Order: sequence, then structure tokens, then C-alpha cells
Amino acid sequence: MSDTTLSPLDAANLLAGQAVAAATAFLDGRSDARRLALDASRLEAQSLGFSDQFSSGLLQGVRMLIVACKAIAAADREIEADGAGLILREKWEMVAGQLVELIRHQSRMLLERGQ
Repeated sequence: MSDTTLSPLDAANLLAGQAVAAATAFLDGRSDARRLALDASRLEAQSLGFSDQFSSGLLQGVRMLIVACKAIAAADREIEADGAGLILREKWEMVAGQLVELIRHQSRMLLERGQ
């Protein structure tokens, strides 16, 4: 077994991929709001160890996506509790979808630049 260490940028890109995967699983109906909240909390804890200095701004979008995912889960709990929150959840889903696209674009740009 080899001891492979990722560069800071590669590690940030991996975290970005995990965040995009969690968000799209929910948005595509392959995951529920409870799973999304758990994934967002895990990703948030992992993101604390990263520095934007080495991520070329990629983590900004990732951190915003984490916030959007947590907001979706919170709005979903409001829907379950009293029916409120449906419009909020829909708006946060739109934000999450746009952030997914932003992160994908940033990641492609980094790959094209060879960073």
C-alpha cells in the first residue's frame, strides 16, 4: 500500500467533487434532505482544514454550496413541521444548482490551466 498525499489543490478539488456529488444526488432525487444535511455537515468539517490560498478560489464556491445544502435541509424540516418553507427550499435548490455549475466550471478551468 502506498502513502499518497494529495497536493492542497488536488485535495480541494476532491472536496469540491464530493460537495457537488452530495448536492446533485439530492437535486436529482437520489438522496433525501436528511442525507444532504449529514453530507453538508461532514463536508463543512472537512473544509475547515483547507486554506483558500492553495485552492485558487475553488473553496469559496464549495463553502457556499455547503451553506445552500444546509438551508435546503432546514427548509425541508419546516415543510415537514408545518408546511412552510416550500418556496424557500425551491429557491435554495436553484442556488445550489447554480453553485454546482460554478464549481464544475472552476474545476475545469483549473484542469485546463494545469494547476
